[in-house]
Amino acid sequence: MSFPSSKKGLFSRPVAALLGAAVGLLVFLLYLGTLAPTVMPYSWPLHFDTPMLQVQAATLSIAHPTGYPGYMLLTHPFTYLPFGDVAYRVNLASAVYGTAAVVMVYVVGLQLTRRMAAAAAGALLFGVGATFWSQTAVAAVYPLNALFVMITFSLLLLWRSSGRDRYLVASALLMGLAMTNHMTSGLLIPAGGLFVLAVAPRRLLDPRLLLKGAGAFLLGLSLYLYLPIRTYMGAPLTETAPSTPGRFLKVVTGGGMESKTFAFGLGEMPGRLGMYLEYLLQNFHPAFLVFGVVGVAYLLLLNWRSVVLPGSFYLAYLTFALGYDIPDIFNYFIPTYLMIALFVAAGLGALLDTAEALLERFSPAVGRVAVVLLALPMLALPLVGVDETYRQEDLSGEYEGRRIIEAVAENAEENATVIHYRSPLWYMVLVEERRQDLTLVAAFDAPWTRYENVVWPDPGDQDLTALYRMDHSGVWATGHALGDGPVYILDQETANPRAFRAHGYGFVEIDGEAGLFQIVPVDRTRES
Repeated sequence: MSFPSSKKGLFSRPVAALLGAAVGLLVFLLYLGTLAPTVMPYSWPLHFDTPMLQVQAATLSIAHPTGYPGYMLLTHPFTYLPFGDVAYRVNLASAVYGTAAVVMVYVVGLQLTRRMAAAAAGALLFGVGATFWSQTAVAAVYPLNALFVMITFSLLLLWRSSGRDRYLVASALLMGLAMTNHMTSGLLIPAGGLFVLAVAPRRLLDPRLLLKGAGAFLLGLSLYLYLPIRTYMGAPLTETAPSTPGRFLKVVTGGGMESKTFAFGLGEMPGRLGMYLEYLLQNFHPAFLVFGVVGVAYLLLLNWRSVVLPGSFYLAYLTFALGYDIPDIFNYFIPTYLMIALFVAAGLGALLDTAEALLERFSPAVGRVAVVLLALPMLALPLVGVDETYRQEDLSGEYEGRRIIEAVAENAEENATVIHYRSPLWYMVLVEERRQDLTLVAAFDAPWTRYENVVWPDPGDQDLTALYRMDHSGVWATGHALGDGPVYILDQETANPRAFRAHGYGFVEIDGEAGLFQIVPVDRTRES
């Protein structure tokens, strides 16, 4: 890749490393300040996975499709840290992954532009974006996904600059690993293939290299063996047990979500693009988007191959996300923001290149001073409005999940049953090992029938477990459990009171603020 000024390729490596460390430290402190302090409550659509991931990472369990084995295995070691409760440590993992992802945006931006200030500005711009920031404060798979994507990009760019195939093989390994955290990372494969085709097409005809790459990819993907292994070991909170080859395939391919993939026709795309633009403007000021467009044009002018990798990945991911019908689709746009941040870095680099080239005609010293003077505001501008985003994403005072646990632990009678859905109660019985006398039944609607172990403790009666699994209203479970003792319900957004009332049940408030009610026959509600 050639540049207008050869001098700017001679940047100081120590200074570049220090600047990258400063960017990482800044965003880590921001993320740490807004980190959720403990277990999170269920919240639709922002945090409906978080309460489950906090427990599953701690207990090495199996999440909903695709199971997320990479996330479980990498996050579990955080639970042994000597500070905070276990949920806090799992949340902290997201902040660490997010920080590392931002640093890797800086590294990739540096590889593309050779401009430290431009790369740092692009990294900061991505790091303080509202959507990504929101995922660094809680247990979530998206920060780790961003990190895997950026490491893969860096390896591919190292291969291009060095010509060493070991980086290409390493990128294949990372692609496999990335897919064990989030299957959409499979879009790295066509993007990487197009990049290799653009840079050195003959490498795709080398059978030894292809064999090594395939082996490395399968090695990374082999983390999916975690799913049947943990199923065999009896993982305590398994939403999708791959107990047969057919079920394993269904889990890892996101089984049950087929109807939500490419769910929108061409006629709906303008509306979907409008939605994407709204989210985009919540994360990037329009002025930076202009620099992103300039960056694409500049990279095309210098060396069109530089655009192939981020450009093809952006288009592939955006196409998939626009056609995917899920309530938290805003999180699926995060990888596109990664690409925009790189393009913005290229656009800002173009500004520095142009200023230096023009002013060096008068004096090299003037050109260097101009670059420094431009670099300072360039680093500061992404932080404009960061205080507002901090307040918006601040979960440091979020103790609702803890309050729900205490309400149930203190008020539920011994050996009672609690009807709930993806609530902090799993954390109470499995991580804190409190109130294990209770029977927990997750019986509300889910996007697909995916539950295997929905009852705590597992009754051991497979027919009974199947009936619990089929009962999405909670009414059948209530009728069955009332014969054994009191039944409570957490009034979350998934509960349907009309279904209970239609079957002759009423509610007695136990702790209204925590949403805890006791379910009783209607005549008892009248007595109370």
